[in-house]
Amino acid sequence: ATPVEAVGLRRAIADVALGCSALALTPIVSGFQLVSNLDEISRFVPAFRPLFENHPLLASLVTGYVPVILLLALFMIVPLALEQLAKHYIRFKSRSAVQAYMLPRFFAFQMLAIYVTVLAGSLASTLQQLVAQGPNAILTLLGRAVPSAGPYFLQYLIVKLCFSLPL
Repeated sequence: ATPVEAVGLRRAIADVALGCSALALTPIVSGFQLVSNLDEISRFVPAFRPLFENHPLLASLVTGYVPVILLLALFMIVPLALEQLAKHYIRFKSRSAVQAYMLPRFFAFQMLAIYVTVLAGSLASTLQQLVAQGPNAILTLLGRAVPSAGPYFLQYLIVKLCFSLPL
């Protein structure tokens, strides 16, 4: 049996590690957003430019659904990792304790991904703008970023509904 003090210490260490991994998640989510930009894809792989120009349906599928599917695939892995962390490192004894540990942390990961997606895909650039313009700029940044992210969230909801509804 694991003493209560050890569980508390392991939980604190795991939370610090999760905070660091959440910061490491932001460039990954930003990279997923790069996939939705045809110019960026063509810059890395020039052979794709004529393919996208000749097949507009393929281009719209790549820009619309590939980033969403990549993000959903990432978020299929996060709960599994959180569960393994709670069971095998922190060593919670009951399933309800594991679930109580996982739920707020998974929610935080999802909120961070939405934040990074909405605010120009980069946490660092957003923080630089906030430092340069002051905290009053958050409403201006959101006012510019939220309308442009609308189609992405609509596609996100459509793909999530299609994968989560039973046939």
